[in-house]
Amino acid sequence: MNTNFCAIIGMVLTFCGSQSYGQTFSGGDISLGYAGLTDSDLKTSGYALNASGEAALTRELSVQGDFGYTNGEIGGFDGDILSLAAHGIYNASENASFGIYVGQDSSDGDSIKFYGVEGGYGYNQIKVDGYFGVTAIDSGPFIDGGVGDVDLNQIGMSATFMVNDIFTVSGRYDRIRLTDAIGANRIGAGVGATLRNDFELAAEVGRIEGDVFGYSDNATYANVSATYSFGGPRGATFEQRGIAKTLLGF
Repeated sequence: MNTNFCAIIGMVLTFCGSQSYGQTFSGGDISLGYAGLTDSDLKTSGYALNASGEAALTRELSVQGDFGYTNGEIGGFDGDILSLAAHGIYNASENASFGIYVGQDSSDGDSIKFYGVEGGYGYNQIKVDGYFGVTAIDSGPFIDGGVGDVDLNQIGMSATFMVNDIFTVSGRYDRIRLTDAIGANRIGAGVGATLRNDFELAAEVGRIEGDVFGYSDNATYANVSATYSFGGPRGATFEQRGIAKTLLGF
């Protein structure tokens, strides 16, 4: 476990578990979902457990910690992904929030770091969320014995519209790229139904597309999830930014 990974864990535990700094728990959510590709020879399916908690430091400032665990057959390989992240959030008003985030995905001893900026706005029936960041991959040793890192730009946004007190419709777009020749994107649309006690059932379908040096492929994905929000009217302020959540459809 490297130093950066330990630092992320420490941030999550400090900001979301300790009361010694006078912060107040302001919201959170926990979800369980299942996702998979529906029309691809590259088998990908499995379940995901995600949890987020937020603590208010002042009226304007808050921090959020994320935990994600994805297990299944991903890209034809059996395995799991553990994701941990922390957000620093500035609440500009009752409707608008801005933040920075840093986190790490780990699987079988390998890790991917991600960090960036984000923003969200909600008014009446509409809520939008967007982010721009970097996904840093350690490419491993080259022939000459050096170690190279690859930084990929990632951007995404989502929007949710409340049809009434129960039903919502949503859409999202996520993209990650190294150059014009290497990249992937995801576009999806979903529906949700909120039951009593802030419990929501949701489903989403969409497309995942990839392009590597002129070779491109795409597949349809579908997911279903159950989410319980607590401590506040909207749960945690921001979505999780791990690769399984943003690009793989989990």
